[in-house]
Amino acid sequence: MKTSIVIVLLLTCLGHNYSFARTDTTQVEHPPNGHNSPYRIDLVDIISKSQYYDGQQMEVIGYLNLGFEVDALWLSEAAYKAGGRNKSICVNLYKFNIKQAKRFNHHEVVIEGVFHCIDRGLGLTINELAVKSIRRCGHSNNK
Repeated sequence: MKTSIVIVLLLTCLGHNYSFARTDTTQVEHPPNGHNSPYRIDLVDIISKSQYYDGQQMEVIGYLNLGFEVDALWLSEAAYKAGGRNKSICVNLYKFNIKQAKRFNHHEVVIEGVFHCIDRGLGLTINELAVKSIRRCGHSNNK
């Protein structure tokens, strides 16, 4: 009787540890809108649930600031002026025309890209949006 209880408890503990290990690499199998096209996600949700959105294509609205080592998408212009990096995500423009992107600097924009949550170790994670297209809010084409 005691051995069976010990075995059940041991298997239960192992099962829980396995499930915790699997949640560290959570991937979204089905985007919230039900298809594989880019879907618009609120910047607050991305910041708070970054691991959930890792590797997903999406559209995000925010205030774009491009500068020396501070290319980022902020919640709003007020959040940018107040500072605090916890209200922004880094913008990766490496595969995008930087001259074209500078036209959108200090404007509210819609960015389409792939989001990455990069673990640098020691508890440091970097949230980054690899840009595919940028347009100003209210405009339907990329300018």
